Amino acid sequence: MRLLDLLPQYALERAISDGATYQINRTIRLFGADATVQDLDCQRVSQWLASLESCYAKRTVAGHRSNLLAVWRWAGEKHLCAPPNGIRKCPKPRPRPVAWTADEFRRLVAACERMPDPIYWRCLIRVAYDTGLRRSDLWRLQKTDVRADGTVWLSQHKTDWPHVARMSTATLADFQKLAGDAPLRPRDPRRFYDSFMWLCRLADVRPGALQMCRRTGATQIEIARPGSASRFLGHRTGTMWLHYVDRSQLPDAPIMPPEL
Repeated sequence: MRLLDLLPQYALERAISDGATYQINRTIRLFGADATVQDLDCQRVSQWLASLESCYAKRTVAGHRSNLLAVWRWAGEKHLCAPPNGIRKCPKPRPRPVAWTADEFRRLVAACERMPDPIYWRCLIRVAYDTGLRRSDLWRLQKTDVRADGTVWLSQHKTDWPHVARMSTATLADFQKLAGDAPLRPRDPRRFYDSFMWLCRLADVRPGALQMCRRTGATQIEIARPGSASRFLGHRTGTMWLHYVDRSQLPDAPIMPPEL
């Protein structure tokens, strides 16, 4: 049986999202659209991974490895094939996230006044900064999720993990002015990225998107309250902040030997 034909059953049993299913589908097609469980051979898969390293980034190759091994382990549990063993390692590079500085973010907020619908743009990036929510959660955020004092309570779309955040008084005032039950969702999501790039050019800041607002909030939190970024971001593990905090902005001075 083809791996692609097994994917719907795997997705159903593992209860993975449509996005995760799409990514695994891409991996299987890259491995071989007609590949079957009999093709899940340790040497063949290791050689395939080695070939990917010549044309893809290390993080991308590591992702494809994880996707294929997930399906392979499941197939092994079903006794469709032997489980994986001794597969080529594909270490990911250490994360080096980049965030806007506080001054850049202020310029971004100010530039919203030059955008069509300035209240929407100002509110969107402020909510992203204040709460650290992902784009999917920002676009789904209901007015009923926000209490009168600006506290936000929701289950995160990506992880289904409960998260509590809070908007500033100024952000809450803008949020209450917006119309609709989910007021942060753009009218035309397909043009959203281009509009955000235009906002960055108006503000004369480094290109970025909503994740950059999330990183900026996490970085400022870590500067103000070291060790608090993971809680701010809604992570269950204590090391995920390394993927979001721009450590070049942290106040720790570099250590130098004495001058000789």
